[in-house]
Amino acid sequence: MKRSITTFVAALTMIQSSAYADIVDLPNPFDGGDSAPEVPRVETPTPPAAPVQTQYIGSVTVAGMSRKSGGTVYRINLNKAQSLSRLDVRVTKNQLKVLQTTLLTDNGQRVSVRQLSSTNVLATGSLNSSEVLNQSDRVVAIEILAESFGGEAEIIVTAVADREVPKLTLVPQEKKPVTPPAPPASSETRVENYNRNLREGDEVMVMDREYAKAVVVGFDNNGNHILRFTTGELRGRVGGGWLRENLSLMSGCTKEYCVGQLVFNKSRDNMQVKVVAVQFHGSVIIEFMEGELKGRLGGNWNSDELTLPKKCGSKFCIEDKAYLLNGDKFQGKVLILGVDKNDRYSVYFYDGELAGRRGHNWSKEDLAKISGCGRNFCVGDVVTNITRDYAKVQVMGIQENGRYVLKFLEGQVAGRFGHNWEDSDLRKFRY
Repeated sequence: MKRSITTFVAALTMIQSSAYADIVDLPNPFDGGDSAPEVPRVETPTPPAAPVQTQYIGSVTVAGMSRKSGGTVYRINLNKAQSLSRLDVRVTKNQLKVLQTTLLTDNGQRVSVRQLSSTNVLATGSLNSSEVLNQSDRVVAIEILAESFGGEAEIIVTAVADREVPKLTLVPQEKKPVTPPAPPASSETRVENYNRNLREGDEVMVMDREYAKAVVVGFDNNGNHILRFTTGELRGRVGGGWLRENLSLMSGCTKEYCVGQLVFNKSRDNMQVKVVAVQFHGSVIIEFMEGELKGRLGGNWNSDELTLPKKCGSKFCIEDKAYLLNGDKFQGKVLILGVDKNDRYSVYFYDGELAGRRGHNWSKEDLAKISGCGRNFCVGDVVTNITRDYAKVQVMGIQENGRYVLKFLEGQVAGRFGHNWEDSDLRKFRY
């Protein structure tokens, strides 16, 4: 058995060797001088680089942005209708909130910019970008409704386009007149006819019918009024039985006001209103001319709630500028808007923390003139404040009590204001 195995292994070895020899001795098909054929090199072509998209930008600065509640609209015009790809808003001064950003197109459409609307309060230095804008919209103007926080704000608005530089121009804000116009009748010719008997043809306002207007067309057997309504749900209809005390005359005057007169409503943030009718008991119906209530009507208003359009009080006149002082706090510059019968002033703040706001019921003691002279010093004088380390100061205003409003020109409080300084605190400045 062992021999048979050995013989089998030897035979197997010979077979393996013979097979190996056959493989090694095969002729090389490339011997004899023939070289191996060159395999062609296939190179993958490099795709061309994507073209660089050129962006064109145009910017404009919007400064002096108001703190007015509800925001102020700032309009930016493009020099020609143009497609935009993006808007950027960078805050460069104070803080503000963008309530709404709108694109106005050349076909009259108003397109809201979502990511630049209803924002949080944006801090100084922040950069805020819109979503990618629709390139099919050709924009002619940009409107930004914004409200400043902590003083007048400033932003830089940048428009990005793909074809040419957009040229932006800020449209100046319209300045609304703040001085009420003269009443239609002078004090000498004023006729207090608010409670007179009505005549046919008189135009009246009916509060009980949502301030509908009507014309007196006759009287019934009881002496009550017959009316033909000219506005409201009853327009064109005729009805009788109306009592005089329910009808407000749309002409004439009360003791203080005349129909058509513009005054300020102290109870509604000093908004400007117009007297549209005088009531039988001497109050008036007014129409709101600005703010959220613009166009709304209201009745039963009297002189305690409305600022009389007098030209002058005992110390200040309408359109005078003054410094306003509130106890120990200096509030800033104001414009006198009105004077009431108690010699209290309504003002508009155009400087300081309250800039853009209105206030009323300020006395002459709260106001300082920004011209004239005190006992020893005049507005504009540069003097030394001996009680404040001899700091250099400038006289900015004269108070009712003869004391001074000062602006510090040096030291740790440079640029700050103070009031109630006396002549004994000051010395002429020696250069």
